[in-house]
Amino acid sequence: MAILRRPYYRDDFEIAIICALKVEFDAVEALLDEVWEGNGSHAYGKAPGDPNAYTTGLIGKHPVVLTYMPGVGKTIAGNVAASLRSSFLGIKLCLVVGICGGVPENKSDEDDEEDDEILLGDIIISTGIVEYDFGHQYSDQVVRNDNHKEILSRPNHEIRAFLAKMGGYRCRTRLIENIPLYLADISAKEGFGTLRYPGADQDKLFEPTYIHKHHTSKSQPVCVDCKDRYDATCDTALGLSCTENGCDGSKQVTRKRLEKIKHAVGGSGASLRALEGEMGIQSPQIHFGAVASGDLSMMSAYHRDKIAAQDNVIAFEMTAAGIWDAFPTVIIKGVCNYSDSHKNGVWERYAAATAAAFITKHKTRNPNPPQPATTTTNVTASRTPIHPSSSSSSQQKIAMKLLPTSNLLAAGLLLCQWVSAATPSAWTFADATLQISQKGAEAGPKQKFTSTSPISDALTLKNTDSLKILLTTKEGDTAKRPHQLFLFVKDTESELESFFSFDVKESGKARLDLTQKDIPVALLSAPSLSFTLVLGSFGQSTPLSIEIAKITPVLDAAAKKALPEPPLKYQKLNEIHHIFRAEPRSPPKVISLVFLAAVAACLPGLFGAWFGLSANLSHLPKSLAASPVAHPIFFASLLAFEAVFFAYYTQINIFQTLAAVTVISPVALLSGSRALREVRARRLNGER
Repeated sequence: MAILRRPYYRDDFEIAIICALKVEFDAVEALLDEVWEGNGSHAYGKAPGDPNAYTTGLIGKHPVVLTYMPGVGKTIAGNVAASLRSSFLGIKLCLVVGICGGVPENKSDEDDEEDDEILLGDIIISTGIVEYDFGHQYSDQVVRNDNHKEILSRPNHEIRAFLAKMGGYRCRTRLIENIPLYLADISAKEGFGTLRYPGADQDKLFEPTYIHKHHTSKSQPVCVDCKDRYDATCDTALGLSCTENGCDGSKQVTRKRLEKIKHAVGGSGASLRALEGEMGIQSPQIHFGAVASGDLSMMSAYHRDKIAAQDNVIAFEMTAAGIWDAFPTVIIKGVCNYSDSHKNGVWERYAAATAAAFITKHKTRNPNPPQPATTTTNVTASRTPIHPSSSSSSQQKIAMKLLPTSNLLAAGLLLCQWVSAATPSAWTFADATLQISQKGAEAGPKQKFTSTSPISDALTLKNTDSLKILLTTKEGDTAKRPHQLFLFVKDTESELESFFSFDVKESGKARLDLTQKDIPVALLSAPSLSFTLVLGSFGQSTPLSIEIAKITPVLDAAAKKALPEPPLKYQKLNEIHHIFRAEPRSPPKVISLVFLAAVAACLPGLFGAWFGLSANLSHLPKSLAASPVAHPIFFASLLAFEAVFFAYYTQINIFQTLAAVTVISPVALLSGSRALREVRARRLNGER
């Protein structure tokens, strides 16, 4: 099922693409229709302790996470895969995309002999993996470990079935025909304007016994290392091209496919057309077979042919063995050399582009821009179940848990979506009615609704009522059965929801019968339920998701009594105020009067004691004369404190109280300090 939204969480990603070299990263990044990592609120981050670097984005309609490897090798790949799993728990398919060394002939292909030839730029798809450098070194040979507990497992059933279908004549032929168009799309990206088919004259396969080394040349003598031993090559020679080393062109192997390309395009490939420009892109072939993976870079034609004959492999690479058992994995590689000593970097960029083109989506000359990923989800989230078989059982209708999308589905949609040449259409419905009938009474009126006009009337569903929805599903203008047709019932306050599947015939006629007993009890206490129709299918057609009605469940007294208490997390709780009471916030009057009477009774005793202990009221005029501002302000601040606390007790909240006290406190402190200094000065002078 196509997904038209950004995943909300890292765990919603199901497809990972792993690349080990920069040339591989660049080719795959050029395919991303949207890039989300680092895009403000849509950055997904990674798990603590994960050292990997990721780019998240959209290829076609599919969210993918592109993973960068810091280098090549099985150990690095294994560490990258383990960290990827810790950050993206929902990954169900891993695509290892990049370049590889090819075996000149695909012995596993039983078709036409010419199609068995593997040329540079061809695409390799793995049907299995062989860890060719895992074993024991003896004095005369290396014996690979064949213990079934230690060798890599074969692909799971879904991937094997998918690869078998992909290898079929019809699917493979369409892919081969369209790959030049996808390569042209890549070449239109910024930084890929110089992408070209290097040319048939650059595709050189030498005899297995002819080693890349210094050969006899008029321009330079043969070095000692290359001359003394037949199978020896000096370090300098390894870094030079075949032309610089003087490799003999007569030692090249004639290839039938290559001769046809040379005949068609004059030897360079630059005259082949793609779209409307001279793109210089030929049609690579697609080969299915086992791939050899190890930490050694294969640069020996002798060992290449020996391992290929022994294990029936068609390519060599250095990454996938570390990833294979961590995820369901498909290896997609472009051939950039023949795994011999004559390899060079001329073909790497083009080979990486052919591998990346295999996973891209179909685009027309003027493609519509991708819809903003903030749109409503398609049918949708990765946890929505596939349409179940028709059944009237309410147990089969109700499901509170959504099922995960299969690995094969994710791979098939990503890799094969361009095979369909049909123009994208939209799912809709017609002749839709909703009817609520009471048990033992006549059928209620039918409420009609469409995709643009939901039911506006207020509807109720009593415990004796039954609800029936009838409609005909259509893809474009054609009545057709979709893969998914659900009614989502949702409590808009608690966000709890459940869904019910329709019974749908091949003609598109669909029916759903529903009663209160079918709805989970957690939803029946809601004041109103939203009924949403979700319709869609695999492929390019646009799905549909609309609210068709709002219905209030009406319970009788017995049913209400039987309802369980809703969980606290789904209830709206009363606001907690500073006096721990809801409105009205009046103080307890009896307690207030008692304390007021107690204070009033104590005041005469306090004043009497004050006068009895010589209150020194005669000094008041002197104090006011010496400090006419400090004493009155200090006294007023004390009264202000009392007023604020009284207001807090009666009407204002704690935050307003703290604000008022913050203002009064420094005034009281400064004025009180000044008044105290004046009193102490008179005491020291013996005036008190």
